Order: sequence, then structure tokens, then C-alpha cells
Amino acid sequence: MADDKAPAVPKVEVLAFFTTNDSRPSLGVNVKAPPAAKLTSTERYKKRAESLATAGRIHGVDSVQAATAVLKALPADVKLEKVFFVGHGFNDGFFFHGRPDPKDPDNFIADNGNVETLQDPAKLADASATKQHEEFINELVKHLHNSGHIEVGFLSCFTGGGSTVTAVGKALAKAGFPLFKVGGYKNDYQTRYVFDSKSGAILKWTDEIIDDKTKKVLVKEDQNRIPAYEKECGKSNDPLIFLLPC
Repeated sequence: MADDKAPAVPKVEVLAFFTTNDSRPSLGVNVKAPPAAKLTSTERYKKRAESLATAGRIHGVDSVQAATAVLKALPADVKLEKVFFVGHGFNDGFFFHGRPDPKDPDNFIADNGNVETLQDPAKLADASATKQHEEFINELVKHLHNSGHIEVGFLSCFTGGGSTVTAVGKALAKAGFPLFKVGGYKNDYQTRYVFDSKSGAILKWTDEIIDDKTKKVLVKEDQNRIPAYEKECGKSNDPLIFLLPC
């Protein structure tokens, strides 16, 4: 007898990674603020990730291999429509993990950037590192929802200035996704929040894009919105949406 059961409908969810190991206090929070509002940078990234992703799909990891393991562990019936990377970035990619630079209070570094970051595999000279980054991107592609509009966003400083955005986009294009967008920022991206003056609870996110050279605020969003990406590529069937091919 033929099995006439309809195929299972996948659970379409949103996943987010955030940068770990930054214990520096968040900027712009008054010393008299309630304790709950005094977040470290990593705590801030985690909470911003929680505001974007499906419950239980927020991950702070210490390496690209650990990030790949997160994707491999996803249930078979879960497909992702959006994936965000929230935290520290640099021209060549995104930090999963690292540490504050002792020589520069505004800088963040990784002792082994090939392991602790996500970068364009083609830009890595080490064959082992190239394989690790390719494996992550390929695993990401496997778990994306193939019948909806896909978004992969790097909410981090400078990542849009390099080739990582394009590298991820090319992988999606090669896989044949009909509708997708990969985006990042060329300038300084700051996750900011407004909190309740008594409880310290976050009321809304007011993220900013700051010109890296002049330090002028270019964009200040409100009501939890993500600022428009400064670099993006993808495919769209909407004639009003223009995306560069990846």
C-alpha cells in the first residue's frame, strides 16, 4: 500500500551567532544605571541576537568548527530563513571569539584568527583553515529554507568592506537559491539599546552606523530595526529591490 502521507512541513526559523569573550562594558550606559542595564559587550551581543532569532537558536561559540557543529546539530525538520552574525567584525570577516586588544582599548583581536573567525575561504593561505571555513559555509547552505526569501546578515563593524559577504553570497547563488540577500557594513556598526530606568530591562534597540574616519553617526535606527546594509548582494524577483549579483 502506498504511503499517502503528505511530506512534513519544515519549521522555518531564524538563527544567530554572537561574538564571545568580550567582557568590556557597553558604551553609553551611565554608571548610575540599574545593574540589569550594565551589560558587557558579549552580553549585549547575545541579547541583540535574542531579539532577532528564534528562541533556542542563539549561539556563542569559540571557533568556526564549533559554529559548524551548531549547524550540524540542527533537527532535520528545521530550516533557516535568516542567519545573523552579531558582534565584532573586521575587514576580512567576523569574530566568533577573541579578546580585547591590550594595546588598543577600541580593538578586538583573535590569537588564531583562522580558527576563531569566519572569513572568505579563498583569502586564507592555510589549507586546513580554508577547509574549515568552506565546511561552515557549505553546512550553512544545507540548512537554509529553499522556498522562501533568505537573509544572511553580518551585524558587525567593517565586515562589508571585505569579501566575506560576497563569498557567502556566491555559495548561495551556486546552490540555486532563487531569493536571497547577504549583507554587511563597511563602517562601524554599534548595537545600542534603551533601557527602563528602574528595572534596567531593554526596551528597544537603537543600532547605529558610525563613519569610521569622521566618527559621525551616519544612521541611527529605532524600534529594533536593522540599518540598511552598506554592502549587499543576492537575487530578488521584486523589481523595486535592486541587489548586486554575488
